[in-house]
Amino acid sequence: MEAKKKRVAIVGAGPSGLVTCKHLLARGFHPVVFDAGAAVGGVWTRTLASTRLQTPAAPYRFSDFPWSEDVDAASFPRHDQVAAYLAAYARRFGVMERVRLGCTVVGATEREVATWERWSGNGEAFGDGTGEWHLTVRHDDSNGEPPSTQLLSRFQKQGIHSPRLARLMCSILLQRWLLTKLTETYLKAHVPMQKHGMVPDHSFARSSLGWRIGILPEGFYDKVDQGIIELRKCSSFSFCTDGLVLDQEGDVVGADVVVLATGFDTDAPLRRLFTSSPSWFRDIVVDAASPDVLPLYRQCVHPRIPQLAVVGHAESEASIYPYEMMAKWVAHLLDGAVRLPGSVAGMERDVAEWTRWRAWARRSGGGFFFKPCIHAVTIWYHDQLCRDMGHRARWKKGLLAEWLQPYGPADYADIQ
Repeated sequence: MEAKKKRVAIVGAGPSGLVTCKHLLARGFHPVVFDAGAAVGGVWTRTLASTRLQTPAAPYRFSDFPWSEDVDAASFPRHDQVAAYLAAYARRFGVMERVRLGCTVVGATEREVATWERWSGNGEAFGDGTGEWHLTVRHDDSNGEPPSTQLLSRFQKQGIHSPRLARLMCSILLQRWLLTKLTETYLKAHVPMQKHGMVPDHSFARSSLGWRIGILPEGFYDKVDQGIIELRKCSSFSFCTDGLVLDQEGDVVGADVVVLATGFDTDAPLRRLFTSSPSWFRDIVVDAASPDVLPLYRQCVHPRIPQLAVVGHAESEASIYPYEMMAKWVAHLLDGAVRLPGSVAGMERDVAEWTRWRAWARRSGGGFFFKPCIHAVTIWYHDQLCRDMGHRARWKKGLLAEWLQPYGPADYADIQ
């Protein structure tokens, strides 16, 4: 069958799903995007009202679609502005017509499993035409996964996992809220971190290497001074009948609601996607030595899982334009314009190179490193993708500009 008549399914209508769909459409494919939510935009459509971008608008944009005029390029847009930007992007490039909202992909089974020496059997995106993925899709409006209830069995009140928090906020009044984990570090000198005992133990360099840098919510320390927010540092905690026990001190902290604001478990949804028996794909999709890292060639395809691409696992300071570069690379791969190494072993050598770099970054950062982060090597990574797609590596005009000017979406706008 002709490649462009092949069926391409995209799971998720967040930034990475939308940009992947856009570039597949541009190359003549007819993808379908499944999303459990009621609108495109991913987590930006279901987050707290105070959430903003952690980078200015200028670097957080698609290369061929600017922000609306009411958004200052130097500002940190609100979550509703980001959601509106993503929706406008989907409308502008015909992506909206390919999206199926309220559809949850609950499982994927594969046909034709074999011990191949080349990805997909013959090293091409669609293999020899005999392999297929079968998706099971549930039409509903659920999203977000609750945490395991085993730890909550001794806590008699209410637990909320953060993806569901925004929908439940309006129904909970006069509750005592407890922040179980403070995940942002504060960089500006005027922030009263020392006053409140919140100066990080690690250096700014370590934070930057692992992209552990946050933006202070508006009025945060004002609320701390007013006693609305209480900050407590501890190495671990456990549940009790009345709330939490801070294990380091043994103090009991009473709480009506515990919010597990511990971030996203990025690999769990992908593990659950594989529903076939035996569970070989489910067992190998995550690196056994680094459970929070997917061992992906060019950060996009697993060497041993055919006809499956992952866009958006690797993070950066302004993730939207690395997502766009990944989407362009995947579109080139599906169209036959990118050739994979001649063997699975060749792809795994690239994965091993990233593994060694992450080990170095972890040592250099004193163990403080977010493993899927490519922030420190984004330019080098994009150069790899450019060469794969037949484009030269990007260079600024002039040595001084190359040293001092940051790279951003505009530098890669000509790659389609």
